[in-house]
Amino acid sequence: MFDKLLNEAEATLPPDDEYLQVVRHNIASCTRRGGDLPDALRQFQRILSDRERQLGPHAMNTLDTRATIAAIVGEMGDPAKALQMTQEVLADEEKALGKDHTNPLATRHQLARFLAETGDFENAVKVLKALTPDLVRALGADHPDVLDLRWDMARYSARHGNRSDAQRLFQSVLADRERIYGMDDPELARARQELEEFWT
Repeated sequence: MFDKLLNEAEATLPPDDEYLQVVRHNIASCTRRGGDLPDALRQFQRILSDRERQLGPHAMNTLDTRATIAAIVGEMGDPAKALQMTQEVLADEEKALGKDHTNPLATRHQLARFLAETGDFENAVKVLKALTPDLVRALGADHPDVLDLRWDMARYSARHGNRSDAQRLFQSVLADRERIYGMDDPELARARQELEEFWT
């Protein structure tokens, strides 16, 4: 459906219209979700090149594409490179968009993930602790992204050896997810399974 939409858009819009990049971004995201990471990476790199030329290197959508590319690099098995790329994106996002914009807030969460994937659980927890009040202020305490952040903080705390803190954090976020989404929430079921596997 997106391919069809892109063909129609290319036939009716000028080649530098940002809407074309939005559709291409959706196609690349579908490719990524389908598991073809090398092809998704190539697509996003093309989008990045076009956006840098059409929008400039510090436009929000350009920076967002860079963050996505960094994430894919991590998914392809190079978390150290992804960490470096994410650090660079974060610095540019905070300069261009401001530290309270939701995009750099999301990039800070991504930064913590790659710190953890490179084995630096201590600093991953520090990043998430510093991010928590900013994300709560921007999105609200019950937002799914805040719940995900708190769950990751529990994970990384446990892997850093702070098992008592991790257990407290796990139980707290589980209770909030039950309160917000109810006992039949599929994410809650997956979280409980993960917690059970972690402690066994």
